[in-house]
Amino acid sequence: MGVQASPFVTRKHHIPDPRDDGEGYCWVSVILLPEAKNGTHSDEATMLFVIRRCKYGRTAMTHQPLHGLGDHCISLPVKWNTPRQDLPTVRDQAAALAT
Repeated sequence: MGVQASPFVTRKHHIPDPRDDGEGYCWVSVILLPEAKNGTHSDEATMLFVIRRCKYGRTAMTHQPLHGLGDHCISLPVKWNTPRQDLPTVRDQAAALAT
């Protein structure tokens, strides 16, 4: 999976962001609450929200990251090495990525 410049920056550097052309990957995206845009939640609280959403299956699984389409969300690339019917395992992998 290749990388591209991310919209997210730490200090002066863009965080490498995986492109959506990674064969064998799917994207597990968690739409963030509207109030998360104004910075009232800590990073830790936001990630705990993401982990809970992943564990309970309240995610979108797509072939491209939703944050790249302008949605206010966190998208996690998950290796698609599980059978298609084994969605709980994919969600567990996304939750592990978020921790």
